[in-house]
Amino acid sequence: MNRMLIDPKLYNVDQSWHYETLWELEQGKRRHKVKVEICRNAYNFQSYGRASLFSPTHMQWTCVAETPGPQLTCLGLSYVMTDASPHLKELEADTFKLIYEVGQLLDIEVCEAEMRPPAKEKERKHA
Repeated sequence: MNRMLIDPKLYNVDQSWHYETLWELEQGKRRHKVKVEICRNAYNFQSYGRASLFSPTHMQWTCVAETPGPQLTCLGLSYVMTDASPHLKELEADTFKLIYEVGQLLDIEVCEAEMRPPAKEKERKHA
């Protein structure tokens, strides 16, 4: 099963909002770790979305998919905002596009329902 490994990180530093997630995509018995980073800078041309695969052999991340800033859906998010939560759906949509692209490269079927963030402990108890 394809899944998010950790809760997303959302933070503002150096006049940019950063949204980072770590995923595991299954391909038969193989599991691929994928890191997705969305950076929304003050300038569209300095913003980007990036997906990287981890190589356990070389112990490093390699960028395999990228979305240029002007093509991101989170362009309404500004670094001067103190709360980015109204733009979470856009950040998640940009993330899913990159995960889907990585899935295509690896010939792994990725569906959006699998790409939801893991439920918090309280939410699991009430579900």
